[in-house]
Amino acid sequence: GIDLSNLIGMLITAFIVVIGIVVALHYLRIGGEAGMLVAQVAEYLPRLIGGIILLTAGLILVALLTDYIGKLLTGLFPKQFVEIGEMLRNLLLIGLIALVVSIALDLMLFTGPLVYPLILGTVIIGAGIFIGHTIVRNIVEDHPEFAAAAPYAKFLLYLVFLMVGLGAIFANFPNTAHVVQNVAWGVAIAVGILLAPVVYTLAKRMAKEVKE
Repeated sequence: GIDLSNLIGMLITAFIVVIGIVVALHYLRIGGEAGMLVAQVAEYLPRLIGGIILLTAGLILVALLTDYIGKLLTGLFPKQFVEIGEMLRNLLLIGLIALVVSIALDLMLFTGPLVYPLILGTVIIGAGIFIGHTIVRNIVEDHPEFAAAAPYAKFLLYLVFLMVGLGAIFANFPNTAHVVQNVAWGVAIAVGILLAPVVYTLAKRMAKEVKE
């Protein structure tokens, strides 16, 4: 595993070294285009190292915070709803990670038309995976007769959130978003056709059980 204390120490050391280099370059007063380039690099380096430090420390704090909140939520919910507490913890984890990443990218000046849609789309996809998994698992636990359809339902839910996430990622690119939308409709129709026999079989089985 990664030695976090060593990693943070190295990042702080790098930050101090970069500050020293920036101060030294300021006093050297290099002229011309080379001087301008050096000045720009020297000005950006603290942002880069600071963003990496913020990202590292932020993710560690997020993991600790969500673990603590997850334990609280697990204790608050009854045993049959423990999965809901776990799902909320995972959703909170995804949201806080996205927040830390966005702040770190802002600090490092990594901005653009694709950055925030990419973060939003990733959050949607990640949240969808957790939500879909939790919903399907709870349904199967309460209604074992749906176990045969569980993989298909899970795949369909994952696919829905995947398409929504991709739509969010490529929101600023209308042509690509249109292609994603068409693909989503095609896949949805195909999945519906594949699910039809499964639904029919389950309905037939349930009707038979009701008669008995």
